[in-house]
Amino acid sequence: MNQSSNYQKSKIKSGMSQKSQIAHRQFLSSSACVSFFTLISRILGYFRDIIILNWVGIGAITDAYILATKFPSLFRKVISDGSMNNLLIPMLKDIKIKQQNEKSFIMQLSKKLFMRIFIVVSLFLLLIKPLSKIIFTNLSNLSQEFFVIFSYFIFPSLLFMGLSSIWMSLLNHNKKFFASAVSSVICNIIAIITLLISYKYNFSFLFIGIAILFGNIAQFLWISFNVYKHNLLYNQQSSDNFQSEMKIFNSRFLNISFSSGISQIMIMFSSWFASFLPTGNISYLAFADRIMQVPLSLIGIIFSTTFLLYLTQYIKDKEFIKAKKLYNKVWLYGFIVSCVISLFIFLFAYQICKILFLRGKMTANDIYNISMYLKIYILSVPAYTLSKTMNAVFFAYGDTKTPLKGAAIQFASNIILIPTLFYMGSIGISISFLASAWIYTLFMGVNMRISYKFTV
Repeated sequence: MNQSSNYQKSKIKSGMSQKSQIAHRQFLSSSACVSFFTLISRILGYFRDIIILNWVGIGAITDAYILATKFPSLFRKVISDGSMNNLLIPMLKDIKIKQQNEKSFIMQLSKKLFMRIFIVVSLFLLLIKPLSKIIFTNLSNLSQEFFVIFSYFIFPSLLFMGLSSIWMSLLNHNKKFFASAVSSVICNIIAIITLLISYKYNFSFLFIGIAILFGNIAQFLWISFNVYKHNLLYNQQSSDNFQSEMKIFNSRFLNISFSSGISQIMIMFSSWFASFLPTGNISYLAFADRIMQVPLSLIGIIFSTTFLLYLTQYIKDKEFIKAKKLYNKVWLYGFIVSCVISLFIFLFAYQICKILFLRGKMTANDIYNISMYLKIYILSVPAYTLSKTMNAVFFAYGDTKTPLKGAAIQFASNIILIPTLFYMGSIGISISFLASAWIYTLFMGVNMRISYKFTV
């Protein structure tokens, strides 16, 4: 009898071990897929920026382009695939546990979010011209003119981004990572083709804005195709009532909106200060930030898709030991990899910038300035890696308030540090960015140890 009982126990343990190994392999393969296509997308993004730099050089028009992409980011980050993943993946898991129709929920949510974005876009397009003169008083007339022109094309992209991000979360929830990951590659390819044609035939500079719009439309069409291909949208009337889920979504969406909005206001705040500096400083900071975003986005996209999905699954199924083991591995490996990458980029910042940007109308002085700011920015990557790992735990538990508090503290530190260090120019802005990133990480680490006892 005891032998039979022991045999059954060992069989159960063996089955659980096999299941754990399969889940681990799935996590690694999914992460590899997402990382690969994110890297390709970032490389194409640089190629897109290099075309623009070769076309117009660093000056009034590139400053206008940078600001035209940053200004809508106040809203874009809120509805980006990363934010929507953090919000929707835990919710979709709960809906599945309740045996409700997740497809119907996504369909209802898509309609409501589209209307909200449409109202925001319409108001922005009506007010952008007077707003630009109030906010960016120190920009040259040429920069202001092109800022408005680019905004008319770039801001409507939010309509396509919003729907794409919701449907990408649905694809990720159903482990269709390839379709979601490759979408940003398609976006950049279409933008690059539009820019190359415009550059070759010497079209108007307004095609820089048109290229961004075309890219986002192409991304939306690709996501739509895959959602319908996998039959993930529900067009029929559902008996499920999602009133409570919509209230939860609205509450969490508000928190994430404020959290993402604060970080974007912080970027706009630093850009506003940079506008007081000589022409080109906005572009120098932006291109240094672009290089920093490569390792950051590779790590961040894993945390907001594959890591969050598996972590949420373990927590909702009350498999807390597995959740902590997964967290410890990702935390440790992420920190080591981010430190190694940061050290490499710090040591070879000038050489990297030279390879990427020294062509066309770019000068050696431009390269030197970008590399100096990059050396400071890159030291924040380990901090953001740790904070993104910890954020995934909060989001898996449905806690969106703590990341909001952290973002508010980060913003407050920036408001104090940037004016204090502004006598150093753009270097002071970069140092403020670095310091606030580590302050945010420290806050999140302390709160996570207190709230959820997740420790390495």
